[in-house]
Amino acid sequence: MPEILNCLSEAQRQFSVVDTPEKIDYLFNKYLVKNGLYFKNSIPPVEAVLTGYERGILNIRIPTRFNIEEKFILFTNIKKQLEIECNNIEKISNEQVKAVVTKINIAEKDRVEIRIKPTTENAVFANNFLISKNKIELNFQAYSISNKVIFKEFEKEISIKYNNSTIKDIDPADLSFETKLIKTKKTGVFIKDINQDETFIPPREDLLNLKEIFNKEELNKNLRLIKEKGIKSFILYPILYTTIGSDKIPIGYIYLKSNEKSLDLSDYDSLGEVSERIIDRIKDANMINININQKIINISKKGLLIEVENNELKKYLINRKDLTFDVVFRLQQPLRFYGLIKHIREKNNNNLLVGIEFSGFVHQDKLSTNSVKKRLDENLTYLTNQYT
Repeated sequence: MPEILNCLSEAQRQFSVVDTPEKIDYLFNKYLVKNGLYFKNSIPPVEAVLTGYERGILNIRIPTRFNIEEKFILFTNIKKQLEIECNNIEKISNEQVKAVVTKINIAEKDRVEIRIKPTTENAVFANNFLISKNKIELNFQAYSISNKVIFKEFEKEISIKYNNSTIKDIDPADLSFETKLIKTKKTGVFIKDINQDETFIPPREDLLNLKEIFNKEELNKNLRLIKEKGIKSFILYPILYTTIGSDKIPIGYIYLKSNEKSLDLSDYDSLGEVSERIIDRIKDANMINININQKIINISKKGLLIEVENNELKKYLINRKDLTFDVVFRLQQPLRFYGLIKHIREKNNNNLLVGIEFSGFVHQDKLSTNSVKKRLDENLTYLTNQYT
């Protein structure tokens, strides 16, 4: 019995929108009246058999007992995916409905990769999932208590060498000059001597130039607040969490101050090493490994669709953007991938269908990226010959 999946999440796709009656008519009369149309999110894909079309009005035949909503989307592929948004205006019978097309979305990228659907059990499967236990937000609204504990541990460690140092998290309530600077610019600051104008010219390209960010009045105001605390020299080193999608999320920063001597670049670089170790610890503390086989529904060179039955994995996949996992072809060593989660849909039995885009290869043993890619291509060629 066909079913409509519950869409839990879907990455934004780039579409061109056609919404004028004349252009909708043109697309239907030239391409769509002869092309198969299917209900989006239906499994298996349910065909909407077009029995009539005139000026944006569709007459569609559907399977008996297949319920459709007042608003629904049809899709088809003509090199590019087209999504046809419709309003259900009349139920003629249990198998016939009349609907009006409101707009057609045309994907900007061609769909060129063949999706292979293995039918033999365990011909290929996914396992060994590494995923974040806690969602790290880009909007600074959620913070993990474990991160703060880790900050305190490292703060204690670096205080042995630097007695005037703190590690601060990016707190939305903190409106200080230092926190706002790291939160928005995600780049470090090194000021050797606050009283010498020439030290505001950064000695390296990886450092912020405060004079380019603030006007003279704003800069003097912020510096006056720092000088009032007796600070002569200071460093702000960001703690940046980099996602698989390469987003850099500032989750904190190391603030090193000196009231007497001038700090130097070796101090800055030393804090950089600490920042990297903090990130490694946070990843270790926030990641969970779930090593259980999950079925691959289809696979291509660009990504795959898996069916997730494991309840623990379901829990952690929701609201995540990325993960690391293995793809195992029968009787072979696994290939490990970084993946971006493109969509998650829920079946009636509560299993999840998760679309994942390959975003990179994880180097294993002595395999180079080219070697991993070659193995993937060879296995997909074999599956193509077997199942297409």
